[in-house]
Amino acid sequence: MENPVTLRCSDSEDRSCQLEQRQACSVSLYLAHVFTIPSTTEAVICDTKYEVLGLFCDWAKSPTTVVNPNNKYLIKEPCLSNTAAAWMLGVRLEARDFEKFCMSVFIKNCAFSPFGPWKEIETYARDESPLARFSNHWIAWNVSLLEHVPLEYAGLKAVELTKSVTQYTGDPRDLDKGHWYSSCGDQIGLLCKHHPIDKQQTLDETQQENQPQSRPALSHRPSHHSTRSTSTDSVYVPSRYYSPLACASI
Repeated sequence: MENPVTLRCSDSEDRSCQLEQRQACSVSLYLAHVFTIPSTTEAVICDTKYEVLGLFCDWAKSPTTVVNPNNKYLIKEPCLSNTAAAWMLGVRLEARDFEKFCMSVFIKNCAFSPFGPWKEIETYARDESPLARFSNHWIAWNVSLLEHVPLEYAGLKAVELTKSVTQYTGDPRDLDKGHWYSSCGDQIGLLCKHHPIDKQQTLDETQQENQPQSRPALSHRPSHHSTRSTSTDSVYVPSRYYSPLACASI
């Protein structure tokens, strides 16, 4: 390994992770600042579990923001129970792509976690952050479907958002990920451009606009202006015709 640096968490002095310096500095603005000093080869990340730090280091060796649906590792431990904490670590390390990656993984797998980290998110994730927005929507939507508040949501402020649920409040996993990075993500019952209904309407309108316009068919009728027999036909143009597009509805 070329120019190795060591990352250690405060809860596990005997275990550490190693990265090449260029790997650490290229994915984290914070680490790039720490390792600016040539003599610095180790950083201690406080208030972080070793499993969470390990997720970051594994990702840093091959960074991406795209979640591979065939990656079985993402739906197993330690990833399954620690993705939200890993997102928070990404915020602290100023590792933007890692944040986006963790956000995508969390959205995909949040329903499979044995006990969701909703209290942790409400306590530590900044208000109006993508993770907090998704968490609020998820909790409000789930509570609206049940007679009683589940134990894992009990006492959370997000439960109060259930009163904001509308006909447009559905499974937040169906919304475009851009929703959680936009101000519309603060609204629980909003029909915005990230909503599947709005996207379908836009698609239908686009398809309609791209359809070739149908022309009225021309028919020939004998002329009634003369009783004299003639071999010349007059062209009959209907005064009104119906286009299939005119009757289409969304």
